[in-house]
Amino acid sequence: MGKDGFHHLYKNEIMLEFSRGANRNVDTLDLNIFQGTTPSCAVRCQQIIMRDYGIQIPQDELMDYAVEKGWYNPKDGTMTKDIGNLLETCKIGTHASFDNTVYDLVKELESGHRVIVSVDASELWAEPGSDEWKFFQQMKDPNHAVIVAGARIDPIHPENSTVILTDPGRGDVFIEYKMEHFVHAWQDSDFYMMATDVPAPYQYNELTEEMEFSNFATEYTVAEFPFHNEFSDIYQLDSDWYEPYYNEGHLFNVAERLSHEEFIEHWEDSDFDSLNDLFGLDEMPDTYLQLGDSSYSDEVIPFGDNGFGMDEPCNYDEL
Repeated sequence: MGKDGFHHLYKNEIMLEFSRGANRNVDTLDLNIFQGTTPSCAVRCQQIIMRDYGIQIPQDELMDYAVEKGWYNPKDGTMTKDIGNLLETCKIGTHASFDNTVYDLVKELESGHRVIVSVDASELWAEPGSDEWKFFQQMKDPNHAVIVAGARIDPIHPENSTVILTDPGRGDVFIEYKMEHFVHAWQDSDFYMMATDVPAPYQYNELTEEMEFSNFATEYTVAEFPFHNEFSDIYQLDSDWYEPYYNEGHLFNVAERLSHEEFIEHWEDSDFDSLNDLFGLDEMPDTYLQLGDSSYSDEVIPFGDNGFGMDEPCNYDEL
């Protein structure tokens, strides 16, 4: 990712990218990401995020600890309300909410925060348009936690916009989905999102299978971690020489002609019309409207208002 926060890609087209790392392998199994055969995706996501904050704790120890606290059931997984509890235990502050938009994701990513969302894995993993996909789309089953590692927004061709996920269910470090495909799987959870409060100092490089510095300044310090004797290992890089590029803890520009300050002002005012215009997303492509049944409208893709009247929020993380 360029230091200005966006790439110039695809024959002079502009692709705005909000991610935490430039490395991106698709459909590769990484054992540092894969959750295994247990329904522990939310635990694994939190463990992956802990590493980005300098804390390395084996997944099985976190699972045992979460069972003791009532945050994890070995048969059913993790209740939505308990996602983030392990991070909070390690003094990594979090916040969670429903009815989020793509712009809410962008806000967290451009600030260097880590993001977990709840999705319908069956719908997410199915081939769009297939009989399997059509079957699962008729159901509301938010059953899986994934990390949103980035977003690529194409202002010229919005239908090409994508989201980049870290998926412990399949062991994918970075796997890219069409934005409309992701949103349909995400909506099953009422657009649930949990994010950390401060930028992460580190990021995982799947090519070297090692941690490296992120470019975001952060107030977080591993010295705040309260359980040095309770868990196995603490991971920390030598920071004597390191000075983060984003010394204010966020991208300088969120999009071309859109500074961080202007983006936050529009976001806080819920001025989605201005954001849609600046991102070139004022009109949803027809493909967004053809994915679901007749009850879907252009409000399905929450770049603007998110007026969904969904059923019960998801309770269990079953994968």
